[in-house]
Amino acid sequence: MALPMPPGGEGADLNASDDKRTLDMVMRRFQRADDDRAHRVDGWREYYRLYRSFVDKQKVDGRANLFIPETFSAVETIVPRIIEAIFQASPVVTVLPRGPEDVKKTKPAEMLLDYQFDRSELVDRFEQMVKECLIYGTAIGKVRWRVQTKVTKRRQPVQIPLLRVRVGWRTVEVPIVLYDDPTFEPIDLMDFWIDPDATSIDQARYVIHRSRADMDELLEAERQGIYHNIAAIAEGENDGTSPPQRERLSVVGLGSGEQYDEDAKPVELLEYWEDDRIVTVANRSVVIRDEPNPYWHGRKPFVAIRDVIVPHEFYGIGEVEVIKYLQAELNTTRNQRIDNVSLIINRMWKILRGADIDPDQLVSRPGGFVEVNSMTDVEPLEMMDVSASSYNEEQIIKQDIQRSLGVYDFARGQSAPRRATATEVVSLQEVAEIRFRHKIRRMEREGLRKIAEFFLMLDQQFISEDRVLRITENEGFNWVPVRPEDIAGQYDLEPAGSAVEPLANKQMKQTALTTLYGIVKGHPGVDEYEMIKDIYEAFEIKDADRILNKQIFDILRQVQLAQIIPPQLLAGPTPPGSPAPPMAGGPVPPEGPPIAPGGQMPVEGGGEVVQ
Repeated sequence: MALPMPPGGEGADLNASDDKRTLDMVMRRFQRADDDRAHRVDGWREYYRLYRSFVDKQKVDGRANLFIPETFSAVETIVPRIIEAIFQASPVVTVLPRGPEDVKKTKPAEMLLDYQFDRSELVDRFEQMVKECLIYGTAIGKVRWRVQTKVTKRRQPVQIPLLRVRVGWRTVEVPIVLYDDPTFEPIDLMDFWIDPDATSIDQARYVIHRSRADMDELLEAERQGIYHNIAAIAEGENDGTSPPQRERLSVVGLGSGEQYDEDAKPVELLEYWEDDRIVTVANRSVVIRDEPNPYWHGRKPFVAIRDVIVPHEFYGIGEVEVIKYLQAELNTTRNQRIDNVSLIINRMWKILRGADIDPDQLVSRPGGFVEVNSMTDVEPLEMMDVSASSYNEEQIIKQDIQRSLGVYDFARGQSAPRRATATEVVSLQEVAEIRFRHKIRRMEREGLRKIAEFFLMLDQQFISEDRVLRITENEGFNWVPVRPEDIAGQYDLEPAGSAVEPLANKQMKQTALTTLYGIVKGHPGVDEYEMIKDIYEAFEIKDADRILNKQIFDILRQVQLAQIIPPQLLAGPTPPGSPAPPMAGGPVPPEGPPIAPGGQMPVEGGGEVVQ
C-alpha cells in the first residue's frame, strides 16, 4: 500500500518543478510583450504631458514660454459628449431574448443590470476609461465578482427570559456584507500587457495584468484558499519600478516618482490570464496561484476600447497623438508673437563702439534723454511688428486641429462666426456628429456591451438566492424581486444609447417642428394637442399630459369644426334604415318634420336652427 508523501518529499519536488516551468513560461511571455510595447511607452508619457499642458521650466530669460491648452480642451469636450450619449437612456442596456422561452426574463435581467451599474459606479469608472482612451488611443478595464464584508458594532437589547422585558443594551460585533455583485475597474494602460501577435483580447493567447498588494492582504487571501506559498515571497523585493501614476506625476513636476512607503513593503503581482487558466506570480519569482479559470464564461475578464482603430493592430490612435505636432506649432506661434510684442515695447539700441553712453539713459522713461557726442552714436534697433500675421497663422493652426478631431468651436459652446447662418452651423454640427456617432457606437460595442455581458454571466454563476431590488422611479421607488431562474438563459445585449438622437438632429427637429406648428396653427385639420406633444418630446420635456389639458384642446377643436362643417356631418354616418338627413338648400323628405314659417327647420331640444 502506498504511503502518503511526507512534507518536502517527492511530491513537493514535483510541485516545485511545475512551478518553475510555469514561472519561466510566464516571465518569458511577459518579457516578449514588454519588449513589443516598449516603443509605445515614451509616446504615452508624451501624450500625458500634452494633456496636462506641461511646460518645461527651463527657458531663456525674457522669452515667452506658454502652453496653449488646446489638447486638454479637445479631450474634455469629447468625453462628456460620449458619456452623455451612452448613459442618458434608461435602461442603459436592452436585454433581447434569443428564444421564445426567454421573453419573460428580459425585464428582470434589465433591471438587475441597471441596479448593478449604479451600485458599481459604472458611469464614473467608464468615464475614466473613455478619457484614457482619448489620451492614449487604448484603454483597458477588468470585470470581476467582488465580495466585501465588514465586522461592525451594533446595539442589541438585553431581555429577561420568559418575561421579554428589556432591561438594557449590549454591544455586539456582527459581520455585514457591503458588496456582493460584479464590478468594473479601469486599469492603468501601463499595467497591462498583451500577446504581441493579438489584435483583440478575445483573440489573444494571453494577457498580463500587474497590480500591487500588501503582505497582509496576501496572507488573508491564502487563508481563503486563493493563494498559496506566500511564505516564499521575500518582503520588499519587487521589480524596483514606481507605480505608473507616481511616475506620470513626476514627469510633470507633481511628484517625486518614489515607490511606496517602505513600511508598506508592497508585493508586485503579475496576473497571467488565458481563456481557461490563471497564474499569479509574486515579485517575478514565486508562483502563488495556478488553476483553471474560476469564471464559468471561460474568457479573459478584460475589455478594451480604442479611439481610432488601426487595421490588424491591437493598440489604437488617440486624439492627442493626432494633434501633437499642431499643438507644438500653436505654442511656438503664440510665444513668438508675445516675444515680438515684447521686443517692440522694450526697444533695443545700437551703440557705436567707443561712444560714451550711459546704459541707464537708454531705459524708456517720461522726459528722458540720452547724451551723445554725435547723432549717430545711438540708433534704435528697428523690429517689425508681425503680430497681425501671427494671428492669422494661429487661426489656421486651430482650424487644422478642429478638422483633425472634428471638434469645432460650436461643440465647445462658443458662438458661431458672424457670417454663419443657423443652417450652416447646424449642417457643420451634423457633419461632426457623424464622427462622434461612430466613435460612440464603437465604444458601446467594444466596452459597454462586453461589460454588460460579463456582468450577466457572473450573475448567472454567483447569484444563487432570491434578491429584492430597489428600483427608483419618478415618484419614489419600488421593490422588485429577482430570482436566479429569472436571469438564466441566453440573451443578446444592445446598448440603448445607440438609438439616442444626436445633438444636431435634435436641434434640427426642434426647429422644424416649431416652424411647422407656426404654419399650421389654427387649421381645423390639425390636431394641435398631438403636435404640441411632439414638440415637447423634441425638447425632452417629460410628462406633457401633466402640462397640457387635452379636454380644452378637444373643445376648441369641436368649436373650429362646427364653424365650417354642418352638424349633420359631424354627427357621423346615418345608421341603416334611418331616414337620410336633410341637406341645406335641398327638398325636405315627406316623412320629415314640418317646415316652420320662414323656411326654418326646428331642432329638438331648443338648439340652434339651420338656415
